[in-house]
Amino acid sequence: MFTTFKVRANQPAGDYRDPGDYAQPPGTQAYEWQGAPAHTPRPARADTPGTVPGAATARKPAASSHQH
Repeated sequence: MFTTFKVRANQPAGDYRDPGDYAQPPGTQAYEWQGAPAHTPRPARADTPGTVPGAATARKPAASSHQH
């Protein structure tokens, strides 16, 4: 668990009044990118899936006539 709080330079110590909405400093607020998407090609695989040492393995169970 954690707590996040903002310390404001214009609020004196011991003043617990509601300071109102926090004004974001210019240039620090997130926004949606409107430009072209970045070109990030995937690198070619260097190995076959499942052949890397320590890779997980799975076995499909055989068909059974047992009814559950």
